[in-house]
Amino acid sequence: MARIEHDGPVWAVAFSPDGPQLATASLDNTARLIRADDGREQARIEHGGPVNAVAFSPDSQLLATASGDGALRLKLLPPDLWFSKLCENRLARNFTAEEWQRYIGESEPHAPTCEKWLSRP
Repeated sequence: MARIEHDGPVWAVAFSPDGPQLATASLDNTARLIRADDGREQARIEHGGPVNAVAFSPDSQLLATASGDGALRLKLLPPDLWFSKLCENRLARNFTAEEWQRYIGESEPHAPTCEKWLSRP
C-alpha cells in the first residue's frame, strides 16, 4: 500500500477507467496524477486556488481538474501521446530544462520532447 502526501486536505480521488492511474484533488492548490500500482507521482497540476474536482475521460486519455480559482485544466494522457500532439502542431524545438520542469515536472527525467528534432534537450 502506498501513502500519497499532499500539503492540505484531499477533496476528491478518481481512478482512470483503464485502471493504472488515479488522480487526487487537494486544498493545497494541486491535482496529482499517481500510478495506482506503486503510488509514484506521474504529474502535478498546479492551480491558483484549491482543486475541488478531478475526472478522467472514458478512454483515460484526458484528465480534467477544476479549481476554486475558476480554472479548468485538461491534461492529455499518456505523456507520449501529449508529446506527439505537441510535436505535430505546436513545437518547433525541444523543451528546455526549465520548460520541462514547469510543464512535465520532476516525475520524468528531462529528455528530448520531439523525435523529429535531433538536438539534445
